[in-house]
Amino acid sequence: MGKDSWVLFLAKKQGRIVGALSTFIFRHRLGTSLNSIPYPGPMGGIATDISKDHASTIYEILLGHLVAFGRQNNIDLLTTITSPFQNDIYLYERYLNPTHILKNFTQYVDLKNPLRFSHGIRQRIRKTDSSSYQIWEDDKISIIKQWWLIYRLRMRELGVRPIPLQFFLSIRENLAPKNARFFFINVEEKLVGGCVYIFHRDILDVYMLSCLSRYNSLSPATLLTYQTIAWARKKGFRIYNFQSSKRRGDGVYQFKAQWGAVEAPYYFVTKVLHKAKLEGMLDVPFERITTGYRWHYLLPYYMWGLVDKPV
Repeated sequence: MGKDSWVLFLAKKQGRIVGALSTFIFRHRLGTSLNSIPYPGPMGGIATDISKDHASTIYEILLGHLVAFGRQNNIDLLTTITSPFQNDIYLYERYLNPTHILKNFTQYVDLKNPLRFSHGIRQRIRKTDSSSYQIWEDDKISIIKQWWLIYRLRMRELGVRPIPLQFFLSIRENLAPKNARFFFINVEEKLVGGCVYIFHRDILDVYMLSCLSRYNSLSPATLLTYQTIAWARKKGFRIYNFQSSKRRGDGVYQFKAQWGAVEAPYYFVTKVLHKAKLEGMLDVPFERITTGYRWHYLLPYYMWGLVDKPV
């Protein structure tokens, strides 16, 4: 999806890897970015299995090497992301000293707590005849392609640019089945929806849940979510991460909230290494930026005056 160069930063202690930061370099004539956020995804940032009390050193080492590497390799912007489940923003502020911070939120269900589905969710599940639908796991390319057409249609209905099919096929090739699974739903023997679930350790991310809107009265998204929450609990996952919503209170946000999903904040943190390059980017029409840096996070939209800067 992009002509990126992968750079992996590792922290070791007595020969054992104790921290990692995976990044991608994208070079463009307007400016070069080094980014830890994987294409159209919400995660990235530093991963470590060191306890919180001792993680500070890992962040200091990795972020120090990140900045040094950026200066040595003509990088103009460095961007990484914090964890919504570790509250590590203070470590990025301390050791990266970011120029810009953009706050966002994710919605998630803690599967180790009693589940709190809304009355509406429970009612829709009870009313559905279990013989009228089928939910199954599959990684056949032909099925993924069929579902992608549904996903593309749904994104167009929402006015969102769909992610190319190759991205999902790459997930299948490189992550499934160890760290990703595809689930689909048939209603009356017709494929009407599906979703990709990406996971590591005890966190499962819900990625691009998409169903045919003309079947909404049969609640395929609700049925698929209900079944995969049960699957995730059985597999021992702790976090069922619905991810972010465009706006609080919209339909997508409310759908997630009905499952008892709560918010957790996370932050995009950007360090500008060459101010002149940044000023040049901001003088370019935003349409050229979105075309030139497609699928890459660059800077908050408010930098171009498209939205108000958060207070």
